[in-house]
Amino acid sequence: MGGNSLRLDPGVSKMTYVCAPCRRSFKHPRVAPHPAACPDCAVEAVLVSHKFKPPRRDNLRQWKKVALLLRAGFRFESVDGCYPRTLMDAREFIATRSPPSIQRAKQ
Repeated sequence: MGGNSLRLDPGVSKMTYVCAPCRRSFKHPRVAPHPAACPDCAVEAVLVSHKFKPPRRDNLRQWKKVALLLRAGFRFESVDGCYPRTLMDAREFIATRSPPSIQRAKQ
C-alpha cells in the first residue's frame, strides 16, 4: 500500500472539483468549511456537480469554455436543455441564463 493514500471514513463521500488553469478535475472528500486545493498548483479548486465530464487536457478550447462557465457561476448542475458545446455558444448561454444555484437562492 502506498504511504500517500488518503484513508476515508466509509461514510465520507468524495466530491468532484475542477482547476481550470491546470485543466484538471479530481475527487476529494468535502471537508467543510475548507475548500479543496488543486494538487498541482495549490489554488482553491471549484466544486462542481458529479455530472461534470472534463475535456481532454490538451483540448484548450473546451477548457476555455469550462473556465468561462465556472467564472459565471455554473457548476454543471442540471439545467433546462444542455450545456453549450462551444465557447461562442457558452457566451450566449451565460447571457441568457442564471446558474441553477442562483435561481434556487431567488426562490
